[in-house]
Amino acid sequence: AEPWVVRHLSVKNDDKKKSLAVKARLLVVLGKDRQKKALKGLKAKELGWLAEQIEGRSEGTVMHSCNTADGPVILCVLDPKTAQYAHHDGAFSKVEWARARDAMGPVLGSLRRYQLHTVEVHHQGLSEDGKRGVVCGLEMASYRYRRVRTGQEDSFQLNFDDFDPDLVKEAAHLGQSVNVARHLVNVPAGELDPSTYAAAVKKLFQNHSEVSVSVWDDKRLQKEKMLLHYEVGKAAAAGPCLVKVSYKPKKAAKKAGKKLAVIGKGVTFD
Repeated sequence: AEPWVVRHLSVKNDDKKKSLAVKARLLVVLGKDRQKKALKGLKAKELGWLAEQIEGRSEGTVMHSCNTADGPVILCVLDPKTAQYAHHDGAFSKVEWARARDAMGPVLGSLRRYQLHTVEVHHQGLSEDGKRGVVCGLEMASYRYRRVRTGQEDSFQLNFDDFDPDLVKEAAHLGQSVNVARHLVNVPAGELDPSTYAAAVKKLFQNHSEVSVSVWDDKRLQKEKMLLHYEVGKAAAAGPCLVKVSYKPKKAAKKAGKKLAVIGKGVTFD
């Protein structure tokens, strides 16, 4: 399926459920020096008290209010990169993309408190990477293992009029990729074994014309002399396998040079 963000993009002139729910506005701001300008665009007189509450707070502070005539407003302020993020001489400093991504978890948690029809997402001062972090973070925050197993998901629409559509889709797919990996980790070993994992990968890429998936079973592993893989894997009830995912872009040059292989090990029974 398409990422949650993409499936819930707001459709113009969509009045469905508007009589039963409300609209929320999310504003992500980089740097507290932009607060005044940001608040001015969202009825500063009504939300001016937020500026005082934000002072002295940490990065990614989420403030929300349901006291506006148009519904709740959530203001998320990301502090600029400062010394507090400069771990290991800056080698592991949180970049703007990561700070925006991490802030979206609490944001989505706040949005779930309301019966919403639409969430308008705005920004002030964010770079392209910061915008990607917002979208990717919302997509990642949409994942909850129990909600996936029970078929539940947030139903409100998302309006990204301030964002480039291609950027939104790119970032949403990145967040979905992370969530797929998270879900595979969370599935119990009694359900996820080599055979069900291989089936899941095949299903994941079944509609992608540029991606092919082949699976080597235990007999093929022996034929290819992959005996260590085979001997360890045969200890489980479900035999071992190798899943090969090949990506061949249509626009790639016929003589693209060296091929790139990424090898990973997955253990599903212990």
